[in-house]
Amino acid sequence: MTALIPPTVNLNGTSGLDLFKQADDVCAALHDLRLAMGRAMPHGRDYQTSDMHACYKAREAHIERAVILDQIEKDYLGLREAIFKQLPEKEWRGIELAQRKG
Repeated sequence: MTALIPPTVNLNGTSGLDLFKQADDVCAALHDLRLAMGRAMPHGRDYQTSDMHACYKAREAHIERAVILDQIEKDYLGLREAIFKQLPEKEWRGIELAQRKG
């Protein structure tokens, strides 16, 4: 996957706080997706009448997607941090990050 390139905060572009908020919104959505995927993990009780290996295959497919999500989440956390580092202290004071791993 091609690496994300952080924007450069400048007077002619989108404000640093707006860029940060956009990246933070993506991080929050990815966090919510991770929680939803955890709740949707295939369970054997839902595959009792299927092929005996169906649940294992379903779990493997689910985990493959979780690994992709891990990389995307890591990328956007890095993007958010890169934007944050460009903000002057007076702009970032009081920013509350959503509760998520990172």
